[in-house]
Amino acid sequence: MTKVEQTRARIAKYSKTQEFIDTVKAVAKNPKLIDPSQRLEICKKCKPHYSNGVCKLCGCFMHIKARLAASKCRLNKWTSVG
Repeated sequence: MTKVEQTRARIAKYSKTQEFIDTVKAVAKNPKLIDPSQRLEICKKCKPHYSNGVCKLCGCFMHIKARLAASKCRLNKWTSVG
């Protein structure tokens, strides 16, 4: 792996970590749970990024993230509630 590829991998890892931290902060402010079915249907249609229940962009387990009212899709396909 070249140095450029290593740097890109570190940036991608940091971005996912930062998104996770932001989600946890948002959930701490609004711990409400919602029915995830509508959000999950949207995720399942996102073929290039959704695989086996995991978003390839943010690295989240979508059956968990979709239940959290304060969470949002990285691609803005669904937003936080409340």
